[in-house]
Amino acid sequence: MRNITNSFLHLKFLNMTTHADWQYIQNQFLNALENSYKSTNIFAKDHVSSLANFKTDTDIIALFNRTEPVYDVFQVKYTLWKKAVAFYKGSTSVIDTLLLNYRVTLVPRWDIKIQSEYMASTPEYLTLIPNGRTGMYTGGKDTQIQTIRTLAESLLEYSNLATLQTEVNDYYVKIEKARDTQQQQEQTVQDAADELRKAQTAVCVMMYRNLGRLMDKYAEDTLFITKFYQLNLIRNVASDSKTNETEVEDIAPDMPNDLSTDE
Repeated sequence: MRNITNSFLHLKFLNMTTHADWQYIQNQFLNALENSYKSTNIFAKDHVSSLANFKTDTDIIALFNRTEPVYDVFQVKYTLWKKAVAFYKGSTSVIDTLLLNYRVTLVPRWDIKIQSEYMASTPEYLTLIPNGRTGMYTGGKDTQIQTIRTLAESLLEYSNLATLQTEVNDYYVKIEKARDTQQQQEQTVQDAADELRKAQTAVCVMMYRNLGRLMDKYAEDTLFITKFYQLNLIRNVASDSKTNETEVEDIAPDMPNDLSTDE
């Protein structure tokens, strides 16, 4: 009996997978819009507005009443995500500015101050700057920040460079704090994106559910269904809309070309 049951379940599974590409069991809205929050927002908003235009029809107003709250949640999550990415842009810009100043202004100045006490060939100089001036800004964000910290710690052993040690340490504290802020903002972006993805799925599922109701209501006049969906938006989403990655890049800052960065 168990073998018969297992065989039945296996055949049922094969039947499901064989027909998984049937267009009517696929959520065309989610398939088309999942890579663009922007297009999802435009399309869903239009759908809700289209439903609102038929408030005298009890069937349609029922769809509107259940869809609008779901879209409102999506819109809130979309706004919070955009806000989070914008704040991440600002915190990243602070880090980039500090590192660029470190490379262009501070490294040469610190190097000169050290060489005023110890020539480049001396053991003392090589202890403080073991990889030379260019080695002080090799690597990504965290590598460069660690280099500043190491220099600050090493300078503690040289009382004749106490003023420089204070300057280097103060800069390290400043840039480390900025880096912490940036990484916190990065996590905020990820959390907001997770919430937004759930809301996007929910609104696309709701539009798919509405399609089923509309197909039943207008089975003899199927063209009327197009009044509730701007299908040109879905057709053009691949060519005219930005992917989520591009939307992030749109908000995120341009990185200085001469600075390698850690993620």
